Amino acid sequence: MAYDSTSLALHSAQIGRSHSTAGAYYGGNVWNYKSSADGSTTVVGASYFSDGHKRGMRKYDQVMFMDVGSTLFHILTVTAVTTGAGATVTNALSSA
Repeated sequence: MAYDSTSLALHSAQIGRSHSTAGAYYGGNVWNYKSSADGSTTVVGASYFSDGHKRGMRKYDQVMFMDVGSTLFHILTVTAVTTGAGATVTNALSSA
């Protein structure tokens, strides 16, 4: 289906680091995302979180993903972020 930006929420933010887009920033934030339409194999697609950078996602952030359709819970890691655009994640516990 498609990414639903209303289902992505910042769960907890890393304290003590600037959240600058100008320099290197290595994660620490934890996000929640749920989808009844897309499973983990879709969510780990390139730049699935199409507004990830704009929302504040950074490399090495964690995403707690609830796949409502299969009732499976996944811990995902942000592996790449395109400035001004999307974020790509991978399954932190196993390959999806």
